[in-house]
Amino acid sequence: KTLNPQVCKGTGWEWNFIYKGTGVLTRADDETVRDNAHHFCSPNDHIVGGRIKSAKTYTYKFDANLGIFRPGAHPCWEGAKHMTPTDEDHDGDIDKQDLQKFIASFRNASGQWLTDLSQYHSGDVFRFFADTNGNNCNDTAVDTQAPIRKKFDNMQNIFWTPQNLAFLAANAKIPGTANDYTDAILVMPNSFVAADCSFGCIGPGQGQLGGRLVWTRVTGPSSTFAHEVGHNIGKLLDRYWASYDPQPDDMVTKEGATAVYINRQKLPANQVFAVMGYEVPGNRAVHYRDDYKTLFDKLKVTGTAQALRTDQDAYHFVVSGRVLADGSVSDLSFQRLAGLEPTPADPASPYRLVFGRGDTVLQTYPFPVGINAPPPEGYNAWPEAEQLFYVVAPYPDGTEWVALLHDQDALALFEPSAHAPAVQLLTPNGGEHFAGDDVVQISWTASDLDGDDLLTTVYYSPDAGTTWHVIAANVKGGSLAWPLADMPGTTGGGLLRVVASDGFRQGEDVSDAPFTVENKPPVVAIQSPAAGEQVLQCGAVYLEGTALDPEGQMDHLLWYVDGEAQGEGAVLTLEDGLFPGEHVIELRAQDRQGAQAVAEASLTVLADSDCDGMSNAFEEQYAFDPDAPADAALDADGDGLSNADEYWYGLDPTDPDSDHDGYPDGEEINRGSDPSNPNSIPSLRAYMPLIVRP
Repeated sequence: KTLNPQVCKGTGWEWNFIYKGTGVLTRADDETVRDNAHHFCSPNDHIVGGRIKSAKTYTYKFDANLGIFRPGAHPCWEGAKHMTPTDEDHDGDIDKQDLQKFIASFRNASGQWLTDLSQYHSGDVFRFFADTNGNNCNDTAVDTQAPIRKKFDNMQNIFWTPQNLAFLAANAKIPGTANDYTDAILVMPNSFVAADCSFGCIGPGQGQLGGRLVWTRVTGPSSTFAHEVGHNIGKLLDRYWASYDPQPDDMVTKEGATAVYINRQKLPANQVFAVMGYEVPGNRAVHYRDDYKTLFDKLKVTGTAQALRTDQDAYHFVVSGRVLADGSVSDLSFQRLAGLEPTPADPASPYRLVFGRGDTVLQTYPFPVGINAPPPEGYNAWPEAEQLFYVVAPYPDGTEWVALLHDQDALALFEPSAHAPAVQLLTPNGGEHFAGDDVVQISWTASDLDGDDLLTTVYYSPDAGTTWHVIAANVKGGSLAWPLADMPGTTGGGLLRVVASDGFRQGEDVSDAPFTVENKPPVVAIQSPAAGEQVLQCGAVYLEGTALDPEGQMDHLLWYVDGEAQGEGAVLTLEDGLFPGEHVIELRAQDRQGAQAVAEASLTVLADSDCDGMSNAFEEQYAFDPDAPADAALDADGDGLSNADEYWYGLDPTDPDSDHDGYPDGEEINRGSDPSNPNSIPSLRAYMPLIVRP
């Protein structure tokens, strides 16, 4: 009653997260300044700040109609202390009007840290925070933050809150633990996120350690999606964070592996990387052994285990939000829902929900706040400006009020009112027929005798009420525009359900009669081969794809190579391989209504006339005989690796030390280092000879 979930957006530059303009971004020529003689916020943190190197600028072009995501500066992304300044007043240069948005403090030629930007000179080291205690760390609770940092905090408010509300709304209509969603994934168009993060992006996605919300851009088969979901499911850390883990992320360095098998293809371990590292093609990524074990332990079930069930009629109280650096709470969302599984209580936590009736306390439910995982090595706590929380607590019968407390301090009070809302769906209300790409106007009325603020969630069922999809969650007002392009067509009659809530009580209305939405074609994708992949002649070609029909009525999948049918099913192996040259691989999907979709991938088969595991071009480059298979077993440079091994690892078969680090290639392979990387040298540690990705 007192705190209905709302998303309040301010005005001005710090609240503008999408830029369109002319479709061009301009950035400064800057660099990160390090002091390798000292470490700051962690043992591997040597970052002092940033500085502008020259008057040169660089530009990035994007689709001005779509716009580009401008999230601001993450307070600890890769141990950040600065962000590349960009031309925010769009006058063609990077001047002090722009810099005031990026700089909270700077170091002058005398080594003093100042905050008066009128004294700033080009080349001074700058930061997006003012270090009040001199520890060279961004203590966000006390240090003054530049506007670019405030933009990020505001973005978190606007960005995550609606996604969390939609997540809760979806589970509200899918009662029971066995059917509850565990994560909400927001997928952005690829071009909406800058591919070059020096223009202000914070990577291709974000997850929440131990949380449930993810956003990601998808660039075809890549490791990004698995990386971000890995944060949520397994609380996995980014292995590329320089301040956390300075090691390279390839499987030679991480595991001492000599080979990795992905999709039945044997790959050099120095060309395969940890999923939680930087974004790489999906067919070059595996989980590092410790991460794989974490995920396995999280997801495994016993042979006799059954999904937990809850009392479908038992109510729970769901609260989520953020605890800010000053201890206050923000973005509170609360609902009373049935059929959910309670989140685990945490008796050691100072945060708790207290349920009461009059002066009587009915229940106290402590819950964790923030990241429920150990901080990285060298940190006493997670370097986050704020802490997220999400709690599902049993709701005792007779509850008259719920308080959110930190120790003895009350942060929020929730009280139910006497009456449930009344709601009536107006349009569409049955009998209509819509094309698959129509935009439908939905309207309703909602009222409450207690005068409570009401928020409405709208659901769509394509199958006469068997399943429900969230169209929009927690809408204020009585109408919305509903694009059908991403919605399944109807299979048993379409229905709408409108649910109005005051936070505790609900009222709802359903369409008086069914309507129809045209059938949609399947969505199809090819996982193997990856786009532009190269394989050798003489070997089998492995094809793998997937298809999803929006209506759940897939009929068949057919594979074609250069227009010729090869077979059907999601997986197909061409045992006889393909002739050398460029090939077009197609996966054609068709649903039961006859709607079709096609995915394409290109595959290059490299000539290997003698089938010795080395391409003809490689043999000709190094004066081998493409028609003599025996030369594959020879060791032209005497480094302990055969010529075929040199080809497989991408090395020079005429140079015994391809990376010129003083160690022969064969010794590096035998001792678990990367012969193509001069920064990777042999060690005495044990290593596993093989990693197999299931």
